[in-house]
Amino acid sequence: LANVERYSENIETYLDAAITAIERGMWVYAPDGGYEEGPGYWSYGTTYSHIFISCLDSACGTNYGIYNAPGFGHSVYFTTYMGSKNTTWGFHDGGSGSADTNVAPWFALKDNDPNVNAIRRQAIDNGWKGVAMYDIMYFSPHVMTSTITLSLDAYYSLDHIMTFRSSWDATNSIFTGLHGGDNRASHGDLDIGNFVINVNGVFIISELGSENYNTAGYFGGYRWSYYRKRAEGQNTLVMLPHGESWDGKTGIPAMTDEKKNSAANTNLPTPDQISSAVSEVLRYESGKNSAIGVVDMDVAYAQMTEGIRGLYFKDNRDTIVIQDEAKFSEAMDIWWFAHTSGTIEVAEDGKSATITRSGIVLYAEIVTDMAADVKFVAMDANSLDGKYVGDTTDSQYYTGDTEYSRNGIYKLCVKAENVTELRLAVVFKVIEGPNSAPARGTLYAWKNIDEWTLD
Repeated sequence: LANVERYSENIETYLDAAITAIERGMWVYAPDGGYEEGPGYWSYGTTYSHIFISCLDSACGTNYGIYNAPGFGHSVYFTTYMGSKNTTWGFHDGGSGSADTNVAPWFALKDNDPNVNAIRRQAIDNGWKGVAMYDIMYFSPHVMTSTITLSLDAYYSLDHIMTFRSSWDATNSIFTGLHGGDNRASHGDLDIGNFVINVNGVFIISELGSENYNTAGYFGGYRWSYYRKRAEGQNTLVMLPHGESWDGKTGIPAMTDEKKNSAANTNLPTPDQISSAVSEVLRYESGKNSAIGVVDMDVAYAQMTEGIRGLYFKDNRDTIVIQDEAKFSEAMDIWWFAHTSGTIEVAEDGKSATITRSGIVLYAEIVTDMAADVKFVAMDANSLDGKYVGDTTDSQYYTGDTEYSRNGIYKLCVKAENVTELRLAVVFKVIEGPNSAPARGTLYAWKNIDEWTLD
């Protein structure tokens, strides 16, 4: 574009090819601005999309409709709805750090939308993000405000993900979310049913995010053998028929690289969700004092004949219920996992627990109408498979870089053994300290998900 007057014929050819190619990729934002690769990759791809569109606007007087691709303009809200303060729910190959939003002022100017600038301004004024050159380039006083007037909740249909918060005051609020999702997604995980809880900008129930890209077969045949990519590395369910063990299970195809295509290399942990599964959002309701999200779970597990997971944000958006209702074709041993970098303390009877991180105490309590005796237990963030050896470079299973350390990461767990039906709720509430835990049974009494209503 800078040389169009000198090389007009060539530039026209190149520009036509570029526009055609970029148009093909804009579908990733449809229909509502979500981004299946997560907030971090949204920032990466959208920053360059913005540069291209902005150059077309200034040099050609038009962007040939690219900006109006379904969902693109609205996608600026995606990173905002995926986190709180300076933390982001970096699902799939993302992370829990800050997503780059320095292109937000451009969107604000394009759409004359003060909410976008208000979100960006809150982050800068509080020191969560620094001023970038785009803040100066696209500074627009006529669309500048400090008041955020957005809905507290969001649902992104292509990503099958919902997020909820108690307020837009990130220094004093609760953020949570529930993920259905497509296990075939680019940069995806086996994470149907995953959820997170963030309090005042701190993830108490967290997402582990990406693994080391240089590990063997990470984007090939070994992906579902790495802990962070497996269901057991997410905040969801893992199961096997009663009495079976994960040890020595096979099922991951060998890599196509002949050097790694040995019989030993096929003896890897079996995927713990169906890798082709797609879980739809079955229910999304947003009210003033509460919110409800429900996702399909039976698509993710071979022996689950019926199954749903619900998130109920209730009591003036003060209490979070994660509830599972499922039936199985045979007796199963079920694990329920929630990861944290905090300190877990389980009550003596195993029916309640607290997670403490950065001075914030999150209380958890089991509610069920099952006959099975289910209890909390705290575990390190390690695999159930006894042959899992992803942290060594000289094993018969892996060659390549080691996985990122999981030191300091733990998981709150519940195990239901030998059951043909799962009816389990875990109720969370922020408290002042262990001594101020609520009386058992006062936060939530069992109610089927289809009976949940907005407060």
